[in-house]
Amino acid sequence: MGEPRGHRQRDGCHGGWMMYRVVPQKPVEAPRPEEGPAPPSGRVASDGNGFGATVYVVANEVGLADQIRSAVEPAGLPVRCFASCEDFWTQYDPFHPSCVVVDVDMACEAGLSLLERIADGPVRVPAVAISGTQDPYEAIQSMKAGATDFVPKPLGEESLRRSVCQALARDQDQRRQDARRIEALACWGHLTPREQDIARRVAVGVANRQIAKDLSISIRTVETHRARIMRKMNATNLAALVRQLMLAQVCV
Repeated sequence: MGEPRGHRQRDGCHGGWMMYRVVPQKPVEAPRPEEGPAPPSGRVASDGNGFGATVYVVANEVGLADQIRSAVEPAGLPVRCFASCEDFWTQYDPFHPSCVVVDVDMACEAGLSLLERIADGPVRVPAVAISGTQDPYEAIQSMKAGATDFVPKPLGEESLRRSVCQALARDQDQRRQDARRIEALACWGHLTPREQDIARRVAVGVANRQIAKDLSISIRTVETHRARIMRKMNATNLAALVRQLMLAQVCV
């Protein structure tokens, strides 16, 4: 049985022998990691603004823009208002989590044109169209132009806030899906041509023995390739591999 850990301290002589006693050492505490900022709380987090999303408002009526701001800001959402489409485009960043509230009653169908341009952008940011026209045709045109929701005037603060929060949640989900797709594409790109060939066959249920026969290689070689494929694609089972290939839009 070994002696307790610690340092030895001289404790005098006894019968010609030098005596020591073991003084236990206090355990050394590992340094605690620095705590980051507290996660968003309250309505902001529950409404899908965990990534600091911005609400863009495009309305040439100052009173309308102020009304939208007063309805949305209590939910903890930062709002940026623009009186024209031109001003909006100078500040708009489609790669930042956001949604856009557009007054489609602006002159020369500027609102509808704005919706179409947003929808055709590199990232399809959700847009909420608002209008004072009671004609259902206006709502249909707005949705065709790319709006994800339509709120009629006069605006109800609760309904507008709900539409904005739903748009932000949709934007967050879409960005997560895009990130997973980019990751799957990157994983697929790390496979060799032979591994890509075998991955396609595995995904459609071809047995190792049949793959070995079709490619004139040993079953052991197929198993080795298969293990590498699963590791490179971050897949723990066949179902996960199929999902990754679908995300990467690989034809099987």
